[in-house]
Amino acid sequence: MPLPSFSILPKPAQNIFFLRRRAREDLRTANLRINTMLADYGDVVPRRDFEVLEASCKSLEAELEAQRTDHFTLIQEHDTLQATYKELSSERDQLADELAQLKRSATPRPEWSRCGRYLKGGAERWAEASAGCSSEKMVDVLLAEIAGVDVSEIQQGASFQAKGLGAEVPRHLRAEGTIRNKRYGKKEACKLISGFWKHRLAATDTTQPLDECLFDYLMSVSGSEEALAVEEGYNLLDACSRLDHEPHVSLFREVLCEELDESVFHSWLTAQTHLFEALGQQAEEESVVSEAVLAEVLRAQCPAKPPEHVNALVASAVQHASVQDGKINFLTLSTQAAEDQPGPFALLLLEQSRRESREFVAEIANSLTGRSDVTLAEVQAVIESLDPSTPQVQMASALSRAFGIPAGQVGAAGDASSPLTALLSRLQSMCVHRSGPRPM
Repeated sequence: MPLPSFSILPKPAQNIFFLRRRAREDLRTANLRINTMLADYGDVVPRRDFEVLEASCKSLEAELEAQRTDHFTLIQEHDTLQATYKELSSERDQLADELAQLKRSATPRPEWSRCGRYLKGGAERWAEASAGCSSEKMVDVLLAEIAGVDVSEIQQGASFQAKGLGAEVPRHLRAEGTIRNKRYGKKEACKLISGFWKHRLAATDTTQPLDECLFDYLMSVSGSEEALAVEEGYNLLDACSRLDHEPHVSLFREVLCEELDESVFHSWLTAQTHLFEALGQQAEEESVVSEAVLAEVLRAQCPAKPPEHVNALVASAVQHASVQDGKINFLTLSTQAAEDQPGPFALLLLEQSRRESREFVAEIANSLTGRSDVTLAEVQAVIESLDPSTPQVQMASALSRAFGIPAGQVGAAGDASSPLTALLSRLQSMCVHRSGPRPM
């Protein structure tokens, strides 16, 4: 049915029709605008979201820039490490070649730790002395240990400082200024020591102090030049301090410094003389005895000597004397090991004598334990109980020197007293020992 003409419609209907058409146009316009807006602003976000995203973007950009900076730094460091690695590899290859060449041709580095096995004090002493030292200083330390001096003397080559001219200074050391250090070795020291003892034995005045007697001897070997004699005295004393491990050198030094009585040396010589005389009487042939005879004579001459000491002396004789067909030529026992030096048998005899003396004095000390002062009668009683075979003459001599009284007055001086420590020191200095076997 056709629509009625707009003009014939009533007024209200016309308004409705007009409004509907207008609404349709507005709707079309609105849809067009919406479509245009969707087309133009479809990717647009709200400002709030945009600001949040913008802040996040800036943060990520800053982080990215930091990462780029770190990455660039790492690249530079990596390049530097690669260059260093190449240099070190080249240096390593060069050092490996040098090492191979040194292994073929160079002297091996010394194993310094081995020195501690042979020096006094052992590995701990050597480790302490050589700590932080170069190889050159190690040599100085080793020389100082061998020589028995301070390492500064080795490094500086020092001379001796004279002790002065006072009366308290031994005669052979009286001088002023500095004294030349001639670095005497064993040969030079033993020559002077042997010469001195010969001079002492030949002297008519046996009461002359040892330091004056030594000075006289040094004057005789120095052409009566006092400066040269004193120089010899200082160098001899220095050599003795370095060679103190040698029994005869130690004996000379201790006697000279009054640490030992001179009678110890004379007793040593007398023991050797009596031993060789007894061997001569027992010899089957001229100066030849068997091991059994030697042991028998040793036990007869030294009845207080322990069996192990006798066996050690026999073994030393077999080792160092001339032996043929199981027979010992005992005269070769008195032969010196080197010029002016006693032989091994004589040195062993000296070492044993001093050891036996220390043991005997220790027994006396044990018998007097708890006493601060002791009387002559008490000491005599102790010695007689420990060694009943002690001759009275020997007993009187020992007690007179131990208590500082004349030998003829020992019998009447039983109440004489002395501090125990001082008494034991004096007995030790006289090398007092047993005269017979231990009482059963």
